[in-house]
Amino acid sequence: MGHGPGHGRGGHGPIKDHYDYGDANGYSFDVLYADGRWDRVERGTSRPLDPNNLVTGVNVLCP
Repeated sequence: MGHGPGHGRGGHGPIKDHYDYGDANGYSFDVLYADGRWDRVERGTSRPLDPNNLVTGVNVLCP
C-alpha cells in the first residue's frame, strides 16, 4: 500500500488508488471512496483508511 494521501495544496485532487492510511501534516482533508463513502483525516493526525476501497479523490479543507 505505502504512502497515504495528504501531501499537497488545498482543493480537490483526483486519485485512483488504494491507501491504508492518511497523514495530515498541514490541513485536514477528506478521502473520497468509489462507493460514495469518505473518511476525514484531521490536521496534525494520522489514521487508518479502508485499504480495500478505491480512493477517487481528496478534498483538502483550507481555513
